[in-house]
Amino acid sequence: MTLEAAMLGVPSVRINSFVGQVPMIEYLEEQYELTYGFLPEEIEGAFEKINTILRTENRAQIWQQRKLRLHLGVRKQAREPTNFRQFQNPPCRPN
Repeated sequence: MTLEAAMLGVPSVRINSFVGQVPMIEYLEEQYELTYGFLPEEIEGAFEKINTILRTENRAQIWQQRKLRLHLGVRKQAREPTNFRQFQNPPCRPN
């Protein structure tokens, strides 16, 4: 659900033992600040982050801007030739 929330521009705070081990989620956290991860022993930090998000007055605008920045970044990467090559010869083609 973290990836879906990020694409929609909805903040997500996750608490689990594999924080830092999923590269795509870490990328969204570090590059776009669209998600926040905490280990189980850091639960107080998670609650603090939730409260900080909720207390931010212009949070809707902030998250909209982060979402747009993510979408623009994805479009830019898709146009780069090195990333496009992987789609030129898909493993299976429709009939």
